[in-house]
Amino acid sequence: MALEDILRILDEQAESESEAVLAKAREQAEKIELEAREEADRLTAAGMQAAEAAGRDRAGRVLNAARLSAKREMASARERAIEEVLGSVEQRLGDVRAGGDYAKLFERLFSETAAVCGDAGEVRVDVKDQALAGKAIAGAGKGYVLGEPIDTAGGVVIVATGGRISHSNMLEDRLDRVRHEARTAIAKALFS
Repeated sequence: MALEDILRILDEQAESESEAVLAKAREQAEKIELEAREEADRLTAAGMQAAEAAGRDRAGRVLNAARLSAKREMASARERAIEEVLGSVEQRLGDVRAGGDYAKLFERLFSETAAVCGDAGEVRVDVKDQALAGKAIAGAGKGYVLGEPIDTAGGVVIVATGGRISHSNMLEDRLDRVRHEARTAIAKALFS
């Protein structure tokens, strides 16, 4: 199976899972947004009553404060919904290892990391990935050794040249690298 096929399969799996998570997040976001609007309406109504009693100047200040509070609540609700989606994706990282294509993904992650670190180094992986790392080290035919295990959902860290070069290619790191772009895409999907 070609690398492109593996990446396509991983993308399809990720897209399918992401769509389910996004659907749930949209429902929650709509609920949070409705609650925020109701609160904004209540605050606006309260502001209007106070404004009528205190005069126009005070009414403007109260109304603006209510609007600002509602906007903050809406922004906070949106942020919670986005964080929930990203948290769900992060929780599912552990499930990637159980997928049938994880061995090929691990090989790719190892190769990418080895390309950065050179011909030798200490390979650090999760205990669950040590057999895959052993195969990758043997296949590389270079000066890699299996190091102390690390706690990760998947992937590899290689430390080379006496610790001066270290490259991490763990699934968690990859998620962190795309987190900003993902936040933007999730926000558009949830709130557009």
